[in-house]
Parts: sequence; structure tokens; C-alpha cells
Amino acid sequence: MIIIWKGRLRLMKESKADLIVHPIRMKIIQTLIGDRRLSVQQIGERLPEVPQASLYRHIRKLAEAGVLQVVEERAVRGTLEKVYALAAASVGVSADEAATETHEAHIRHFMTFLGSMLTDFDSALASEELPFEQRAGYSQLTFYLTEEEQLELFKEISDAFQRRMGHEPGPDRRKLTVNTILTIQKKPAAGTAASSAAEESEPDVNRSVHPAPTETKGDIQ
Repeated sequence: MIIIWKGRLRLMKESKADLIVHPIRMKIIQTLIGDRRLSVQQIGERLPEVPQASLYRHIRKLAEAGVLQVVEERAVRGTLEKVYALAAASVGVSADEAATETHEAHIRHFMTFLGSMLTDFDSALASEELPFEQRAGYSQLTFYLTEEEQLELFKEISDAFQRRMGHEPGPDRRKLTVNTILTIQKKPAAGTAASSAAEESEPDVNRSVHPAPTETKGDIQ
């Protein structure tokens, strides 16, 4: 990363979050999730909205950083075609890595993430092939859970996603993107007004605008 400080160019080391939380690089990583092994051409076929030059550049950057690895090389029409896969334990930012990020860095990464969501949502809105409620939706759910109940919920969601991650594109399948944003509020001290209000409130609140069938933040393209 290059910044200008006091009129001078300075090179800053790019964090893992900076590397991964980029709209195009996030899409490349998502394409390879599920132990997939794909060539640049195959990745491009799944991401037609990404210009080829940009695709090559970002794949190379991810490979140089060790996020992607070449798992096969094959001769195709006189050239050597590389097949990529996700490197083991390279995707995602660990709790320890996230803890070293500054507040400002987290906000920057989150804004980048929101920008990527907005691009996908705009694309879904622009397509009029299906009714709106079948191609996009957003909702907000609020729960009051113990730590044990939170872990149980996260496992149920993760298991549901994992069962479907290996599905390949097909004529009867449309691309579904689900974005998750999680915030957990600090537990109010017992006996405070906030604690009393929480105890008296409804167990869950659902605020939505034409939610997709999954009732999560997501879009279908």
C-alpha cells in the first residue's frame, strides 16, 4: 500500500485483511471455496463481470501472497495453463490477526465490504428477469442469546452453508450471494435501565424490505 505523508511517498506493508477484503479478490476466493481447482479461464467464466486483465492481476497477487496455490500445470494449445486452488488455512483473517488491526482499519475494510455488497445488489436490481422478491432482499434479525446459544446458532448456519458449498453451476442453478454482518452488543449490567428494557422487549425483531426466501442479507444473480 502506498500513502503520501508530508509530501513523501511511503510504502506500507499490506495486511492480510487489506489483501482479502477487495471486491474482485473476494469473488475469486469465493469461486474457489469448496476445494475447487480452476484455471484462470474457468474462474473468468464464473466471473464474467471481471475484465480479464484485472482477473489475471488479482489472481497473481493472491498467489504471490500465498492465498492461492498452483496445484496443476497442463499444456493447452502450446501454452502452459495453471490450475489454482485455495492454499490450506490461508483464507480468512484469524482472531489474532483481526485483533492487531486498528479501529480505522476495521472501518476501512468494512466500507470496502459494503461497497462490494452494493455493487452486487445494484447488479441484481438492474436485472428484470425475475420479480424483485426473487432476486434481491435484505433484512435484520435481532436475538437475545447466551454464549452457548450463539455458538449453537453459528454452527447451524455454518452447517447449512457447508452442505451447499460444493454445488457446481448448472442450467437450473442461479448464483446466490449471501453476505453476513454480525454485531454483538455489550451485555448491560444487571439492574440498569438498559437491562430492564432488554428483558421486557420482544425476543426477536425482524425488519426487512422484500426479503429473499432465505431472509438473510443476500442477492441472486
